[in-house]
Amino acid sequence: PASSHSIEEPCRLVAMAPRVRCRLVAALCLAAVALAAGRLGGPGASAPEADGNASVIRNVSDVSAAAMQMHEPTAVAADVAAELVASIGNRTAFDKMPPPMNFMASSSKTTMGYGWRASTTRYGDSDASSCGGLSTSKLIAGTGYHSVASSQAMQSLFKWGAPCCYCGEAAPHALSQGVAPMGCFSCAKGRFLNERPYEGGDEGGFATDEIRIVVSDVCPGDSAGWCQGKPGDKNLVGERNHFDFSLPPSGINNNFFVFTPEECSPELKLRMAAGQGRCNR
Repeated sequence: PASSHSIEEPCRLVAMAPRVRCRLVAALCLAAVALAAGRLGGPGASAPEADGNASVIRNVSDVSAAAMQMHEPTAVAADVAAELVASIGNRTAFDKMPPPMNFMASSSKTTMGYGWRASTTRYGDSDASSCGGLSTSKLIAGTGYHSVASSQAMQSLFKWGAPCCYCGEAAPHALSQGVAPMGCFSCAKGRFLNERPYEGGDEGGFATDEIRIVVSDVCPGDSAGWCQGKPGDKNLVGERNHFDFSLPPSGINNNFFVFTPEECSPELKLRMAAGQGRCNR
């Protein structure tokens, strides 16, 4: 009663976020009780610690775990948690939280045991891709691989120091921004999820068997669309990684993809050699 930071106000603010489902808002508002109690010394407050924000950080971490269990987009949940914490007066505590506690990095609960998660689209093949002028269809013919264009954020260093788009490499700092290092000529294994960025689009589990992908092109950044422009940017569905598939498996339509980078096959390395040579000149 002595404080102006009531629970109703942050919950009202969070509930106004149009991208957030009611169940996430409810979970965050319930967690706000613990956050406020810890801050104001009410019932359930944590004992004083060396870092006055430590108990708040742990509580927000609990909120993050609950949100991910509900399969909410991690970046969306981060935005909501940040607004909730800020409205109670603990923005500093949230800003201090390292990944993955503040949703900036991948979580095993959202990646199903793989290292990373990405949104996906499809675009068809290219006869002369940005990765050394390769034919994306010829590159993978008979190999079992799928050709993809990774977002500009995932390969943000380009030849001649250009802002985009020829012969992209992953920036060393991208990892710290929650971005997978998937530049030209890189490969990964992964699976599509039974989850799409639409209402009711999460059926749980995997939608495909494991497949392998190779980055043969770039998807230039679009601040209002799917492909992120620089490491750390979020796209329209709240993801920091994105793949534009030349031809995804049958039945896949904007499903999220979880993946782990790996070495490309010897056959692919031979086929990519000419393109790599053009990029290295």
